[in-house]
Amino acid sequence: MNQQINPEPSQSQTDQSVNLSAVWNRIRNWTKPPVFDDDLEKTRKAALLNPILIGAEIVFTIYSLSLFFTSENILVPIIIFPLIQVLSLIHI
Repeated sequence: MNQQINPEPSQSQTDQSVNLSAVWNRIRNWTKPPVFDDDLEKTRKAALLNPILIGAEIVFTIYSLSLFFTSENILVPIIIFPLIQVLSLIHI
């Protein structure tokens, strides 16, 4: 009845944590603002605009998905959802 608790994580747990950290690093790299080495003012503007654009992208995506699932007129979400997604990709 004496069970030993192994403090070392298993190989699958280690692989999962590595995969999650890689995903988070990719998300952080995607969401960080661009840096312009030769123009500090441009870098400052990018740092201010980046969270605003990402927030707008999230809001528009949620809005367009809600239209897609709740609209009685099927044409509206079919037009608006791709349009918003394309416009949100422009800032990348």
